[in-house]
Amino acid sequence: MESQQLLVVEALTAGYGSLQIVRNVSISVGPREIVALVGPNGAGKSTVLRAIVGVAHVFSGEVRFVDRVVTSSPLEELVRLGVGYVPQGDDTFSNLTVRENLEMGGYLLRPVERRERVAMVLERWPQLVSMLKRRTSALSGGQQKMVAVGRAMMLEPRLLILDEPTAGLSEQLTRVVIEDISVGLARSGTSVLLVEQKARIVLETADRAYVLVQGEVAMAAPAKEVLAAEGMAEIFLGGGTTRPT
Repeated sequence: MESQQLLVVEALTAGYGSLQIVRNVSISVGPREIVALVGPNGAGKSTVLRAIVGVAHVFSGEVRFVDRVVTSSPLEELVRLGVGYVPQGDDTFSNLTVRENLEMGGYLLRPVERRERVAMVLERWPQLVSMLKRRTSALSGGQQKMVAVGRAMMLEPRLLILDEPTAGLSEQLTRVVIEDISVGLARSGTSVLLVEQKARIVLETADRAYVLVQGEVAMAAPAKEVLAAEGMAEIFLGGGTTRPT
């Protein structure tokens, strides 16, 4: 039932300018759920996330969060409603310290609440404690990603949207980020929707997955079923365009 879903994206067609990148995409995320959006390069995965958070243009379709229509709503409004977003690429303030980055994530909070939330983030990721006074530009890629997610968690979102959280990281670090961040967040009550290019690793962790091929949903199923589906290797490793069976 719709009321059991945190996020519902229905028949979404979106893109940039007059160019449609994704067509008729429908996905959903439930409470405490990890949902992965996977597919070959250029399939439109990041465009779906950007459309959800009001960055890409929505030509048609609807986005609902907790049964409230939020189609094309600005990111700031979504943040106030309980959505966190970590974009792909440079997602920290490199000239600020780790503490300052975290505090930026709590800009809507009163000072006392901000301090409490910083403490909460540090309790969840104690690795950051020794880095609080360091500029994020001096951190490793994995450490920067942890700071970015920690900043997004300062407002305790009900849903965290991650766009390629392991871009540029090794396979070993990818597993650490996916398991420590995604699984940890879901267990603490935050749902996770993520785009990830390293499909096999994320499909081993996620609850459900959607496969995007040429801008359309080619398969929607429990993640382990997607991982085992015939044709997946061709899609992810060979750049194939056939639909999994």
